[in-house]
Amino acid sequence: MAKGRVLIVDDHELDRRLSTLDLEQAGYSVTEAGTVTDALERLAKGTYDVIVLDIVMPGTDGLTFLRGLKTGDKLSSIPVVMLTASDDLDEQLAAMAGGAVRYIVKPTHRDVLAQTIESVLTEVRGRQGGHPSTS
Repeated sequence: MAKGRVLIVDDHELDRRLSTLDLEQAGYSVTEAGTVTDALERLAKGTYDVIVLDIVMPGTDGLTFLRGLKTGDKLSSIPVVMLTASDDLDEQLAAMAGGAVRYIVKPTHRDVLAQTIESVLTEVRGRQGGHPSTS
């Protein structure tokens, strides 16, 4: 059984694949989305414990998607980890104010993402008394 279900939203295919491989090796079930539209389709069809989200994407950017996600009822409880090449302080602050639970600047060591997801899920499960998708 997987440690959790993760949706990775990033327009760079190589970055998505590397993150997917790292998380799968760490025991997570991972689904990829290359755009916000793809992400919304996947969210409509499946349940996820964590979303890993890039900021800079064509069309709707990650911050806009994050704000919309956190204002809705159904999906607002899914923790969002920002994984982006942007180390801009204003974007970091906007992401945290918008509801992101963590902000990671890439490139980063491969274990950082898996450890971050583990930490986030441990916090969520502790608050909910079990697995996020079954509570």
